[in-house]
Amino acid sequence: MKKLTFVIPIMILVGSISLWMLNKDYSEIDLQTRLLITGGAVLFSGVISYFLLGSDGERLSSAVAKEKEKRKR
Repeated sequence: MKKLTFVIPIMILVGSISLWMLNKDYSEIDLQTRLLITGGAVLFSGVISYFLLGSDGERLSSAVAKEKEKRKR
């Protein structure tokens, strides 16, 4: 479950940037095609980040939690 805290923001970032770039540079392509390309990019980035950043993300979130716990004391 902690993996999703890193995967979902990455997917949102990739989706917004890809849609912006496609609208800016390739506006002659139909909107439906641009949305399909963006959807593919979002899914692909989500799968990659889930597998590649999974274990590092858990370590990072546990380190942040420990740091917050130290500050409370």
